[in-house]
Amino acid sequence: MVYQLFFGGPTPAAPALFAGREDITKEAVENLLQVRPAHFAILGAGGMGKTALALHIIKNAEVIKKFQDKIFFVPCEICLDATSLIHTEVQSLRLQVQQGKTELEVLDIYFAMAQTPILLVLDNFETPWNGTGSQNAVINFIDQLLDYSSLFVILTMRAANGPGNKHWIKLGGNAGLPQLELGEARQMFLSLVHIPGDNSAELDWILGELDGMPLAVVLMAQIQRQLNLGLEQLGN
Repeated sequence: MVYQLFFGGPTPAAPALFAGREDITKEAVENLLQVRPAHFAILGAGGMGKTALALHIIKNAEVIKKFQDKIFFVPCEICLDATSLIHTEVQSLRLQVQQGKTELEVLDIYFAMAQTPILLVLDNFETPWNGTGSQNAVINFIDQLLDYSSLFVILTMRAANGPGNKHWIKLGGNAGLPQLELGEARQMFLSLVHIPGDNSAELDWILGELDGMPLAVVLMAQIQRQLNLGLEQLGN
């Protein structure tokens, strides 16, 4: 099995609709194939495809070959503080908590004693970061994670900067995940909906109004397909 299970279910499948992130994916894969651990922050607003990018990175054949069954996806949207974050991570890694040990100690032993590289995806990290508990506790935990010599981390988050005090490689640049270029948005839209070529100017106007947000492009294409609207109606 390639992907470790969490809470009895598999890692989410990478979305089939994926455009405009090829160079960013390549950058991440190249860094993940290095010996020294790399830690990536995929940052930006909601709907920019942060989780989709993370999932496409970890399905890369070379990444799978390197990490094998040590790829773990942690759904952080269910975590409101450091305690629940640690608990969710233990569950995602399917670790057993022995009597007399805390969940943090179990994680520490697992990562510290790892003989092969581990890839950890922390998805929607803004929830514990902005949650109800102490942010300092979250900072201490994430800083500890990034100290393990065998652990690579991919983090997605609605924020301008990666959490904690350690160095994050910001995929997409310092401004976060970029908007899709017009051609990339068009490619994504037309993969769902066929539009005659003589309507390309109207389509480009609609896509321009969506500001290159992948989720908005997909939703607009689904609306057109379901309601069978013309581009003029769709633009209104």
